[in-house]
Amino acid sequence: MSDTGDDDAFLNAYFADARADAPVPSAALLARIAEDAGRAQPTHAPVQHAPRGGGLSLWQRLTGWSALAGGLTAATLAGVWIGYNPPAQLDLLSNTLLGADAQLTAELVPSLDSYYLFEG
Repeated sequence: MSDTGDDDAFLNAYFADARADAPVPSAALLARIAEDAGRAQPTHAPVQHAPRGGGLSLWQRLTGWSALAGGLTAATLAGVWIGYNPPAQLDLLSNTLLGADAQLTAELVPSLDSYYLFEG
């Protein structure tokens, strides 16, 4: 087995020789590269900024996607709130429609008792 110090010295010398003989591109090659890059660049028209509000009227802004997203957000939050804390009238309605003995509750946050195994 060889010593790692000898390997490092050999590699350092090898890389130093490679750096000393680094090829330099010719001026003609660099000019062709610059010319090719210039042709590849897209040409753009001057940027014109849109007027405030994106050029839309107040009615268009109120009935667009932002209004739809706001309505969906409000409906989602109202549904979560009503599901978490239902009003008393909802119990009366469900008892009337489904009967007083209908159990429609779900245990969303189970107690730790359901995780214990039977004692044996």
